Amino acid sequence: MFEDSKYLEMLETSSHIDTKDGMHVIFGMVVVPYLVHLLDLGDKDKLKRAFEYFEKMASSGDILICEVLEFTILEDLISRGAKNLELAKKFMQHETLESCLKVEKYML
Repeated sequence: MFEDSKYLEMLETSSHIDTKDGMHVIFGMVVVPYLVHLLDLGDKDKLKRAFEYFEKMASSGDILICEVLEFTILEDLISRGAKNLELAKKFMQHETLESCLKVEKYML
């Protein structure tokens, strides 16, 4: 999905988005709406790929990447209601699901 880190670095540089908050903006304004669109369509192949990427984020060990997953992706997904969340959980792997359950505890 977003394997090309040089491309993302170029986007950050050209858009003047800082590395701390910028990723929250990008994921919040681009990735999450696209994810919800995929959930609405039921595009299993693309959803599988997206959640494989989220699993890499969840297990990266980088706190800033984990924060993007939890505070931007999962919080938004949870706030959109039970239907989207339950559909999304079908594609979540272990680490992503653990992060989701953690976020659900303080949001619900």
